Amino acid sequence: MEPGLYLTFFAEGETLDQELPPVGPLEHVVIRERQIVADRAEVHRSARLAAGGRSNEAELELQRALGTEPGGARRPHLRIAALGGVYLRFASFGDPAEQRPLPELGPYRVVVLGPRGVEADGELLAAPSGRTSARWELSGRAAKHGKEFMPDIAFRTRLTSYHPGIGRARRVTNTPGAAVHSKSEKARAPQASRVARARRSGRRKQGGGVPGQPSLPGPRWRDRPMARLA
Repeated sequence: MEPGLYLTFFAEGETLDQELPPVGPLEHVVIRERQIVADRAEVHRSARLAAGGRSNEAELELQRALGTEPGGARRPHLRIAALGGVYLRFASFGDPAEQRPLPELGPYRVVVLGPRGVEADGELLAAPSGRTSARWELSGRAAKHGKEFMPDIAFRTRLTSYHPGIGRARRVTNTPGAAVHSKSEKARAPQASRVARARRSGRRKQGGGVPGQPSLPGPRWRDRPMARLA
């Protein structure tokens, strides 16, 4: 198996013998409403068409899904697999500056899309939302901020990249807890400095006295009231 994504179109109830063979390898795969976006070298397409039979039928089904052949895909289910696993992102195709890009999910052994939703290794990631502008309502690990709705799904493999029309997910550098901790540290710093200066001043007073006379012990640090730290 060559590096890339492999797509299998199938209908519910079909046995493995009845299913079309997988088509690929592909890259830059994006599942949009009523259409698939993907790239593949012409040499692979020519080889598939020359094979004839079911391979030719699988190729025609892909071309219908891509929109290069009329009629649209005739099989409503799609299985996506790849050597080394499948990575995916719910995104908005053609919007490189997404307001809140969602993180990448994967790798998964196989991802299945159908009328009931998107499943990855048996886990439901999204269900049809009923919206025209955002086709998928995310669930489980895919929904990071409560209810999430996204129109498209982009796929890649370990050795390939996402379609250029998919914006990059921003890397999270601070968690909310870390931000709170940082603010408390900044508020605490001036008070800690005052405590340090008071401690040094106390040591100087304790060490001072009349030359030749033993110094009187000053108040011990643990007996003095400590400055209150916020």
